[in-house]
Amino acid sequence: MTPQAIQLYFSGKNAIPLNFLVWYLEKHPDLDLYALFDKNRESIVSEPKTPYHKKTKKQEVIDQIVAILQKEM
Repeated sequence: MTPQAIQLYFSGKNAIPLNFLVWYLEKHPDLDLYALFDKNRESIVSEPKTPYHKKTKKQEVIDQIVAILQKEM
């Protein structure tokens, strides 16, 4: 069982084997099955993602370098 397989199960892309679901419910008895499969609810996330910060654009870097060079020359 790989993390990718589990992700495909819970995203609805692959069918969840009954023995996996039984094992998962034994390990996580507080899981709400209705929330797990209800498409109208927000996805269940085990831990929040860290915010993604957009990488600096190349032009911004070039502008910073030019400003430094103009200041130093």
